[in-house]
Amino acid sequence: MSQIKKITAYDFTSFLSEFQTAIQEGYALDTTSNENYPQIIGIVFTAGLTKVATKVEAVEVPSENTNVETQGKEEQVDAPKARTSIYKPKKA
Repeated sequence: MSQIKKITAYDFTSFLSEFQTAIQEGYALDTTSNENYPQIIGIVFTAGLTKVATKVEAVEVPSENTNVETQGKEEQVDAPKARTSIYKPKKA
């Protein structure tokens, strides 16, 4: 069973503030059901969000295109050169 967080606010700024907080807590907008679909009824803003993920800690993975040690020798891998010329149209 997924966790559902209901947001109800009487002004747009409060609604967006609560919505942003819910997104940062790992909730996502649920547009698959009529019950949770975002609505404006008169001056009331409502939406239902479902919990989709838990916070995951990022882990740095070494890239293959950096300095590589091979049998005690360091080998430098050069990155492709960036294009620095600017297109200038020819004058007629």
